[in-house]
Amino acid sequence: MAASDEAGWRHLPTAAGATLLLWFILLTFGGGCLATYYASIGYFPRIGWQESVTYLAVLSIIGGSIVVIFSLLAFLPGVIWAEALIADCILGNFLKYRRTDNELEPCLPEIWKRVGAPFAIFIFLTHVGACLSFLLTKGHHLRFGLSLVFVAVSSLLLATNRFMTMVDTALRTWKESHPQAKELSCSLSSSDEAQTPTADTFHSSKAKYRAAFVGSALPSLVALLIVDKLWHTESISPLVEIAMWVICAAGVVAANIVVALLFGHRRWFTAALVGAFATVALLVLGEWIEGSGSPLHRIMGSYGVGENTSYVVVVGKEGRVQLEAYGLMPEQIGTAEQWKVCNAAILSRLGDEFCFRCGGVTVTLLRGAVPSWSKVDPATPLCSQPKAVCPRTGS
Repeated sequence: MAASDEAGWRHLPTAAGATLLLWFILLTFGGGCLATYYASIGYFPRIGWQESVTYLAVLSIIGGSIVVIFSLLAFLPGVIWAEALIADCILGNFLKYRRTDNELEPCLPEIWKRVGAPFAIFIFLTHVGACLSFLLTKGHHLRFGLSLVFVAVSSLLLATNRFMTMVDTALRTWKESHPQAKELSCSLSSSDEAQTPTADTFHSSKAKYRAAFVGSALPSLVALLIVDKLWHTESISPLVEIAMWVICAAGVVAANIVVALLFGHRRWFTAALVGAFATVALLVLGEWIEGSGSPLHRIMGSYGVGENTSYVVVVGKEGRVQLEAYGLMPEQIGTAEQWKVCNAAILSRLGDEFCFRCGGVTVTLLRGAVPSWSKVDPATPLCSQPKAVCPRTGS
């Protein structure tokens, strides 16, 4: 093992230190996301010390979701490039340059041209194709799913073909510069002479490079499907959405290239910081452009809270009095002393308060005043008025 590798491994944290660092990262991302979310809705929950453990668990879950999803997008591909492509003894020669001290250093322009550009083609074409598929299929789920699979596979094949064209050129150049080698081989004996290569090394190397590129693209595809829920956002125009994807694709590729450079030098912590910075930048961009349709709000919506949710909220007598004070008219449930409001967006269930928005009014009730709630199809006529939206007094 080289001296730089040994130094890098010595700086790896212990198991306890790594666990503590991971939990700190999860809490940081979870806390930042919750703070941003509550700031966007203009409310912050009251949390007693009894609920502090629950609050920490919520932070860890949300932070873990963010870390896992965006690691697949802005960190893992760079790690794969560093280990399988840049560190390769043959292909790595075309992704590096020789310094004045005769040491090889990863070359940023070459990595972008040979690896980053095909990866960017895959991300961008998949995004644009998904947007166009949604518009052409008019929301038909089966047709949209089939067209999305076709777009993703076609984009991946095109990008992989572009990448393998570069690989073929690099391997052909290597063979021409090593006429004594009948097959590709980079293993050296103690006398620095090439050992007898195994059969079919040329095709095995190409299969390795192809698998590395596809393996770096598929996790990104999965992450994008999760974050953007099949990419479509109705709150912004298609042109703005395409422009946003251009910026996101450029940011993701740039982050992975930097991660690959740092990971190749065993700078683990700095590489993780780059991935974290890219994650924050993508979240901020989504919040700024999409508002309530941003990835952060969608992630919160997957846990059942957010401005885009729709619930039937049941309240008791005390809750009815407070709702009427806000100008809302809940509907009584039969002869029971319970009332309901329909199409309510639950904003927060954390702490000892229950916060929801209905009819343009944000209401905060004690949890004891809300015995139950249920998430239903907004088209289901559970109220006296089909699709009723919490009618205001005097409307």
